[in-house]
Amino acid sequence: MFYGPEDVRIYHPAGPDMGYIEDTGNHDARTEGMSYGMMMCVQMDKKEEFDRIWKWAKTYMYMEDGENAGYFAWSCQTDGTKNAYGPAPDGEEYSCNVTLFFAANRWGNGEGIFDYEAEAKKLLSDCIHKGREGGNRQTHVGPG
Repeated sequence: MFYGPEDVRIYHPAGPDMGYIEDTGNHDARTEGMSYGMMMCVQMDKKEEFDRIWKWAKTYMYMEDGENAGYFAWSCQTDGTKNAYGPAPDGEEYSCNVTLFFAANRWGNGEGIFDYEAEAKKLLSDCIHKGREGGNRQTHVGPG
């Protein structure tokens, strides 16, 4: 799944320090697939691959501006172009929060986006508190 033939694997390195998990039915990257890939990496002790997937998600899927700031776009093309600007709850709640806490426990915390626990706590805070003061959290759960 990580290093098999191109037509079989779901993990694809992207550049020198990133990678993504491909949704093979749609040939894109989705938060749920990225989260499952990150969870597999933690369980299989594949820190390099975990960091590459996490960096790809933070670089291309994370939304810093707009009403969904602090969340991840649920779908991106494999070149990183966002297909949508809405989050999907499983992307934030399972993928990043759970896997980041597990990564912190397994490998410890690094610097910047690799301070897994700090990243997980910020995301968890956004999930719990965003939209409480009169706003609505806009979510979209994609097909597939």
